[in-house]
Amino acid sequence: MKRHPITAFSLVEVALSLAILAVGMTGVLALLPVGLDSARQVHAETVAAQIVRTVQGEIIFSNRASRSFLGFPPLEFDTAGKKKTDPSERSYFRLTSQQVLSGANLARYFLTLNWPADAPAGSRLAQTRTFVVDSVRDW
Repeated sequence: MKRHPITAFSLVEVALSLAILAVGMTGVLALLPVGLDSARQVHAETVAAQIVRTVQGEIIFSNRASRSFLGFPPLEFDTAGKKKTDPSERSYFRLTSQQVLSGANLARYFLTLNWPADAPAGSRLAQTRTFVVDSVRDW
């Protein structure tokens, strides 16, 4: 009867493989905060674009429905892009508008969106985007 030799990993081999695994996992876990931060920024950019498109539609509709768009005070939105209605809610986006050019049948608006609304100006966290909206009055 022939005996088969018993094969197994030595303690040195197991320790070496665990060290390699630990180095690899540390690299992967170090990338996790960067990925989460990028996802947060992309989400905020998407919501910002949705807010501006909604307000742009309101401006265009208002200019076509009436003789002038009177503008609006700064608007505040939450992280999902919904208008803030309750004063006790925390706002995330702040939108201001300025009508800078108005011709016989053309109105041009600059919409400036800032977020987060409570970030100090000039800080690394503060984001600002300005959008131009041209609206033709066809009345």
